[in-house]
This record gives sequence, C-alpha cells and structure tokens, in this order.
Amino acid sequence: MSKHLWMYEGVTEYFAGHVQVYGGMQTPQQYLNVIEEKLQGASGYKDELPFTEMSLGCLDEHQGQYGNVYQKGALIGMCLDILLRDKTSGKMGAKDLMAKLSETYGKYISFEDEKLFDKIAELSVPETREFFTNHIEGNKALPFEELFAKVGVIFKKDITIKEVSLGGVLLSFNPETQRLFVADMGSADEFGKALGYKTNDEIVSVNGVVIDMDSVEEQLVNYRKNTLPGDKVEVVVARKDKGKFINKKLKSKAVLVEKKKTFLIEFNPDATPEQLELRKAWLGQ
Repeated sequence: MSKHLWMYEGVTEYFAGHVQVYGGMQTPQQYLNVIEEKLQGASGYKDELPFTEMSLGCLDEHQGQYGNVYQKGALIGMCLDILLRDKTSGKMGAKDLMAKLSETYGKYISFEDEKLFDKIAELSVPETREFFTNHIEGNKALPFEELFAKVGVIFKKDITIKEVSLGGVLLSFNPETQRLFVADMGSADEFGKALGYKTNDEIVSVNGVVIDMDSVEEQLVNYRKNTLPGDKVEVVVARKDKGKFINKKLKSKAVLVEKKKTFLIEFNPDATPEQLELRKAWLGQ
C-alpha cells in the first residue's frame, strides 16, 4: 500500500466538497458546516497516528483507521489548499498542484512514494515540505487556527459559548412535509421550555422567516446572529390535532444559553481586506 492515501482519497474527498462552494452550489456558511462535520468525524480517529504510517498499514495493522482518509484526509487537502493560496497570493491552490503533478507524471509515468513530498515542494512552494514533515509524516496536529486565520475564519476547540438558541430540542426531518420536527424534548433548554414545544411539533417559521430546508442552516445562523437576549421570538409550529396539522404560534423572550462546542468555526466579521481577498480565491465567491 502507498503512503499517500492523503492525496488519492483525501484530496479527492476535499475536492468533492469544495467544488460545491467554489461553483456556487453551496453558500460559504454551508461549506463551513461541511468542514465542521469533517472535524467531528476525524475526532473519532487517532489524530496522533502519522497519516503516512496509517496509509501504509491500512490493510492490516491500521485498517480500523482507514475511514479517516475521508475525514482528516479531506482536512489535509483543505489545509494544503489554504497554505498554497497564502504563499502565492491566491494564485495557486490544490487543484493547480494536482494539474502540475499530472503534467509531470501523467498516465504512463509513476512517482516514487519517498520522493513525492519533495516533488510537490519543487512544483509549488517550499513551505509545503515542512507542512508534510510535521503534519503528514509527523504527528503534529493540523494547524487549523493558523491557516483559517489566513482566510478570515475563526477556529477554536473545546470551548463553552453563550448564544441564543432555538430551544435546545432534538430536531429531525419529516420527508413528507419537508419540515424539521421536534423529535425529543429531553435536551430542551430554558428557552425551549418557555416556548412550549411539544414532541412532533413541526417548525414552520421563526420570526416570520419560513424555514426552507435548502437554506435552513444559514437561516438558523442568521437567527442566532441577529437575535439579542430579551428580544421577542415567535416560532410558528404545525401541531397535529385530531389527525390534522394546525399552525400554532409559540412566543417567548430570547435568552442566552451555555453550549459546549468541540469545534467553533465561523467567519470573522472583522476580517481584513487581505484576508477577504484570500478567502475569495479559496472559496471562489
């Protein structure tokens, strides 16, 4: 097995997600949610295991870690992309690197595993070699905070935040009505209890904004950003009564609730023009 599953599978997985935001099929906020999912997924694997070592042993000794090529592998691709953008003023990214590798090797010429990292540094920027040494051959954690800052994104790990919530209830999705519904009240917070949710209530609108499943994540982010403690909040739910859905208005005042987050990733509202320009080169927006 090759040492370079980070590239074969990981970078390919990164491209599969990144192309959607770069091509305008996802909003930047939706893409941050994709990244957070990858971070959460990778946290279930051995981060201290060098990726080249895992790759070499993924058919036997490390086969239980193989799934990480689609989690941390994609994050490696993302870090490499931002690193390249940063060191070339946005002119070169991971896609450009893959094109150069294709031109150098192509269909009939293979590369030697031991020489790939050096070749990439030669074809791109020398800083990639240190990145590979530390974070792919070595076991240093990926430098998310440092690299995200380059594109005006805030990254923090294992923190407690206070934010306006939508009630803290467990939400699920009803494919028949195309609406979110309250699946469980067990985790309801102070605000959720004050609103008066009931199990199986389906969310119709929040403060007059009809919840659209195509943009629900962005709608909820905007709700949290634009709602202050003490503001009146109105949630319209569809509640079944004698087999029929009847819309019911639930009202309460917004309160801040504490929430533990393994990963916090959000756009920096105070990003500099340089950071915004690099972000544009990265996300294509």
